[in-house]
Amino acid sequence: IYTISGELVRTLLPDSTSLVNDGVSGKAEWDGKNEAGEQAARGMYLYLIKDEAGYKKVGKLGVQ
Repeated sequence: IYTISGELVRTLLPDSTSLVNDGVSGKAEWDGKNEAGEQAARGMYLYLIKDEAGYKKVGKLGVQ
C-alpha cells in the first residue's frame, strides 16, 4: 500500500494462517494501519500486487 505520492505505507505478505491474506485466494485485507501500527490517514492510496510469476496489478482505494 502506497500514498498517492509513492511513499510505502504497508506491505502485506501472504500468511498461511489467514483466511483472507493466504496468498492463494486472490484476496487481501488491509487493517488500515501503516508499518508502525498507526492508523493511516484518510485519503486515497495505491496498491501494487505482485505474484511469483511476475504478474502485477495496480489500483486505488480510499480510506474514510
